[in-house]
Amino acid sequence: MSTFRIPWLALSSLSLIFLAAGCYRAKEQPFRQPQADFFPLAAHSTWTYSVNDRSQVRPFTIMDTVVGQRYIPALNLTGTLVEEYCTLDRAELDTPLIFFSQNGYIVRVSALVHARDQITAGPFGAVNDNKFLPARLLDRQSWDDELWPLGHVAVPLKMQINAHTRGETADIVVPAGRFHQCIRIESYVFYSGGSHEGRNLDLTFVDWYAPSVGLVESVVHSGNSDGAVISRRVLQTYQVKQ
Repeated sequence: MSTFRIPWLALSSLSLIFLAAGCYRAKEQPFRQPQADFFPLAAHSTWTYSVNDRSQVRPFTIMDTVVGQRYIPALNLTGTLVEEYCTLDRAELDTPLIFFSQNGYIVRVSALVHARDQITAGPFGAVNDNKFLPARLLDRQSWDDELWPLGHVAVPLKMQINAHTRGETADIVVPAGRFHQCIRIESYVFYSGGSHEGRNLDLTFVDWYAPSVGLVESVVHSGNSDGAVISRRVLQTYQVKQ
């Protein structure tokens, strides 16, 4: 459940646009912070997403299934194990992910593999996203983070992340349903090192999380949030256990 936002406009400009166009705004409502978990990880919960990515010939499917709390001896950590199944050609069919809370954030550990009935780090080491999400997701939060998504390769690739949240006033509609009072996360990501050394590469991830459901839509833009869409993930079906 990954992690993958429209530009802000002045209120006066918005008012003029809506008056001129006669837009129907009944589906918008003031944001009121729900008392709910935006990243539920109860055992046996599942989420199925369709993904359209500009780098791929055809759409593919990702399915996340929560296995439950596990101790991972090879990593000497305890967390919630999620198995991610991907139909993308040449991808590992089942990829383990570990989530746990630390210092007010949810940590995601990726780049893991199954080996001899155990979960271990991949050949370049595990990747720790120490600020994957705030442990309690709220309106108007912001944070910075950095990570190395390819692990300990010879010339490491670094991601510098600046993220902020906003309570969404419009409904988010995807094949899995219509979701209210979502939290929108806009993450600006700058890449350096690796094959990108000396070249500017930046992306903006716009993610919507629904209360008691989790991630319902994720859009990746080239550059800022006005840039071209290069990837989109939408929730098709889900089952969240209590």
